[in-house]
Amino acid sequence: TPCAAGSYQNQPGSTLCLEASEGHHVPEAGASAETRCSVGTYSDTTGLVDCIEASPGHYVFVEASTDDVPCDEGQYQPDSGQTGCVDAEMGHHVPDTGAAEQTPCPAGTFQNRIGQDSCTDADPGYYTGEEGMTNPSFCAPGTYQPSSGQSSCLDADPGYHVELNGKN
Repeated sequence: TPCAAGSYQNQPGSTLCLEASEGHHVPEAGASAETRCSVGTYSDTTGLVDCIEASPGHYVFVEASTDDVPCDEGQYQPDSGQTGCVDAEMGHHVPDTGAAEQTPCPAGTFQNRIGQDSCTDADPGYYTGEEGMTNPSFCAPGTYQPSSGQSSCLDADPGYHVELNGKN
C-alpha cells in the first residue's frame, strides 16, 4: 500500500509510513523521501502535503524552516510567500514588527531616510502640510510657527512682522 501524501517510507519491507517532519512536506502518495520546504514557505507541523507560504508582514529566507519571521520595525512585506522585507520609503515609517504595509508620516512630521520606525517633528519655524513628507518647509515671510510638529504656519499679528523664513 502506498504511503499517503504527507507521509513517506524510505526503508524497504516496512509496515508503516513516516509523517513528513516539521520544515518538510510530501506532496504525493507513494513517496520514498520528504521534501524540504522552499524559501518563502515553512511547515510548523508534521504530515503536511504542502508547505505554508510566509504571511504578509513575514518572510522565510532558508529552506526547511519551521516558521515565518516577522519583518523588523522600519520594514514591511505586503505579499505572502516572500524571502525578505522591504524598507519603509522616505516620508513613511513602520512602527511595529510584522507589518504588511508602511504608514505615511502624518502632517507636522517628516522622514528623510528609508527603513525608519518613526517620523520626525518639524522644528519651530518649519511645517509639513501634508502626510508623507520627506522634508519640512520654511514658514513664508509674514508667517511664523513657534511650536514643533505643526502642519501650518501662523500669520503675524497686526503691528508685527516676520522675516527670515518664519524665525523672527
